[in-house]
Amino acid sequence: MYVMNSKTNYIAKIISKILSGDLSEKEENILHDWLSEDPNHEHILKRMLNAEKLQSDLNLLKEFDAAKKWDKINYREKKPQAIKGFIVKLAIAACTLIILYFLQNFLGERSPTDQHSLAMQIHEHFQKKEPKIYAAQEGAILRMFNGQKINLKKPIDISSEGQIINDGKYKLAQLPSSDKLYYNFISVPKAQYYSFQFADGTKVWLNSNSNIKFPSRFANNERKVILYGEAYFEVSPDKNRPFIIATEKGNIRVLGTKFNVRTYGEKMVSSLFEGSIQLEFGAITHLLQPSQQGLMGKNGFQIQSANFKKDLAWKNQLFYFQNDKLKHILEELENWYGIEVHGWDILEDQDTYSGEISRKVSLQEFLSLITYTSDLEFNLENQDLTIRRK
Repeated sequence: MYVMNSKTNYIAKIISKILSGDLSEKEENILHDWLSEDPNHEHILKRMLNAEKLQSDLNLLKEFDAAKKWDKINYREKKPQAIKGFIVKLAIAACTLIILYFLQNFLGERSPTDQHSLAMQIHEHFQKKEPKIYAAQEGAILRMFNGQKINLKKPIDISSEGQIINDGKYKLAQLPSSDKLYYNFISVPKAQYYSFQFADGTKVWLNSNSNIKFPSRFANNERKVILYGEAYFEVSPDKNRPFIIATEKGNIRVLGTKFNVRTYGEKMVSSLFEGSIQLEFGAITHLLQPSQQGLMGKNGFQIQSANFKKDLAWKNQLFYFQNDKLKHILEELENWYGIEVHGWDILEDQDTYSGEISRKVSLQEFLSLITYTSDLEFNLENQDLTIRRK
């Protein structure tokens, strides 16, 4: 059987550059020498270059369209050339992934006349290599005030009568009608996400590894909930009852608005889409305006422009990165795929990435992009992911 080596990797990258139209004179000479080594090489090259709709047959390349999606990135960032270079490198890497597998199978014992499509072989290769870890699924756990636990798969509505109703209008539970505040939890574990609606019409989207504590009925003077993690709110207006979101790092007071709140890490980050919200940190308050982002932590407030493409990517089922440190990206993968990452100490500040990809891809497909565009590699055993340098 043919054994992969550094030369094969290099040839695969050169062939990838033919597809991107970025072949240097030196690379043309190397490719010419490779074609001269074996008459079968020319046949293989022609087959690869004539493979129609190859990308559409692969889940990875179907979900990741760098040329189409990455042109929306704001190149006025501090390092535009680095971003552009990464885009080119990633496009080449995606093709290289296909071509490496092609060379491995068709320079070995397999016959080049095999009728089984190359795309299907690659797809089957990934399927058989190891069980995939798939993207987060919709779901949560409702823990009632009385200890009752209900597994939720679809969004719920909480009616004005205190009934918890699923999307089929079936009553799942009944909240007490007493004026006493009985608290309930909706917990979203790692590898899940969820959305629901309160009786006042307020809609909530919860990200992975998040939970919200809420009373069976809102008080007459306020609507208060307690949030851990990340959520997007569309608050129904009620001038007599402000909506208050309490977190470990500070509170948010609103009347009616749309905004995102993230409490992972050391800061609470609030991005205001519509209306206005008041950030409260002890005796300090600040009124946030639309398109602003407020960061609240140990050192007080910091106000900057919001980036809704980035801040709401999770809600829109996207990963979106702009010069993000790999450490932060992997933390996001831990939540979304329910894994535990090991080997943090080898990561450096310059390990940053930019780009956009669907959150529906499997973990292995996401890691393939990083592996083929960096000097990092990953070892996955069950739910444990270990990082190493190549």
